[in-house]
Amino acid sequence: MELARSDLEETLKSFLREDLGYGDITTDSLIDPSTKASATIVCNDPAVIAGLWEAQALLEIAGCEATLTVKEGNKVVAGSRILKATGPAGSLLKVERTLLNLLSHMSGVATATSELVKLAEKSGRSDVRIACTRKTLPGLRYFEKRAVAVAGEILTG
Repeated sequence: MELARSDLEETLKSFLREDLGYGDITTDSLIDPSTKASATIVCNDPAVIAGLWEAQALLEIAGCEATLTVKEGNKVVAGSRILKATGPAGSLLKVERTLLNLLSHMSGVATATSELVKLAEKSGRSDVRIACTRKTLPGLRYFEKRAVAVAGEILTG
């Protein structure tokens, strides 16, 4: 499932606008705009990782950089470092909740898909398929379907 980068960025910007509303008063009051920072995202549970392209795009929109430490579709163990983000401290704080929510949701969908595919394979039936339907959360269809595709590509590829 493909989405043009410009369309992805527009969607991600709308997520940030929704999350930040009138701004982040605490960050704007307490963090000097010239302060640089780095953050590492660590996966708390075993998972199939999905949403790295979107996470990287979110960080770039916020004026930050991402260094990926795993590949899209990797199965990781608890405690695995997923990516490192660097940039202005205020920007990192403003983008972190949206980034973590999206990365967690997409990885959750990919992990659940992976588990369902394994169950289908265990059944020994060749007529069982795991398919992505339109039963998605409003506004998240692209993200959820891409997470399913990530899990499917890893398992079949």
